[in-house]
Amino acid sequence: MHRVVNSGGRVIREYASGLGRLDLLVEFADEHFAFELKLNHSNKLRNPKVLEAGKEQLLGYLNELSLDFGRLVVFRRYGPEYWDEVGLSECLTHKGKRIEVIWM
Repeated sequence: MHRVVNSGGRVIREYASGLGRLDLLVEFADEHFAFELKLNHSNKLRNPKVLEAGKEQLLGYLNELSLDFGRLVVFRRYGPEYWDEVGLSECLTHKGKRIEVIWM
């Protein structure tokens, strides 16, 4: 990411969006990109509890930053059983905001 933003943008870690601390905010070409990172402690690839908590947390940041879109990146604590599952993503709408969920 740093290489991309070195030409006029910046990466801010733990951006204090409403003091909730958004994990990652990328500013580039007068646009803002919000990323919330979550750790999945379960063996299941898609843990609904982590997904719901992450969506709610990201929704608050998106509202605070007046953004309509953000990314939720969920990392598994344990290695994947199948590598073709890594990086799968899905787009969803949560309370009027678009969220791309990326399962790592």
